[in-house]
Amino acid sequence: MTARRLRTLPAILAVSTSMKTTSSASRSLLYEGARTLGSTYPAVVTIDLATQEVPLFRGQQLADHPVAAAFEGASGVLFAVPCYWNSVSGVFKNLLDVLCGPAYDLAEATTPLSGKVVGIVVVGADDASAQQGHVDARRILKSTGARVLDRAVVIGNPRRELPASGVQRELTLLVAELAKAVLAGGRDD
Repeated sequence: MTARRLRTLPAILAVSTSMKTTSSASRSLLYEGARTLGSTYPAVVTIDLATQEVPLFRGQQLADHPVAAAFEGASGVLFAVPCYWNSVSGVFKNLLDVLCGPAYDLAEATTPLSGKVVGIVVVGADDASAQQGHVDARRILKSTGARVLDRAVVIGNPRRELPASGVQRELTLLVAELAKAVLAGGRDD
C-alpha cells in the first residue's frame, strides 16, 4: 500500500464504552479487535470513554468535542458495549444521546452515525444479558442511521464462554467484515 493510499484510507473508530477502572472484558476485547484490525488496516483510531469527559445528555448535541470530531471524520465504528441488567450500559446510551442530540424526533434527521458502518462487541454478565444487550444496541444504533453489521461478537460471560482462540476468531471475522464494508463505501456486497 502506498503512502498516498494510507492518507486517504477511511478512518475506523474503535470505541470502548466501559467506565471500569480495573479489568474490563469489553475494553480488552475492543483493544484486541483494534490491534487485529490495525495489523492490516492502518487507519484505526481508538477512543476509550473512561479517559474522555463526555457530558450527560441535556437535550443538545455534543459540539466542539474531540469525541464528536472523531465520529464526524470516521467511515466506520467498532463499539465495545458492556451490558448490565439485561441491556446496554448507560455510558453507551449516553454517548449516542449526546452524539446524535435532539435529532430523535426529527423525521429527516441525520446524525454523526448516519450511513456509517458499525460493528458491535457485546459483553454481558451472562448469556441473557449479552443477547438482550446485543438486540438493544442494534436497535438503538439503527435508529441513529448507522448501518449495523449482522455479524457481532456477543459474549455472555468472558470468564465462562468462548476459549480465547474462539474469541480471537470471532473478532478477526468481525473486523475483517467491518473493514471490507468501509472500503466498499458502506455498500452491501
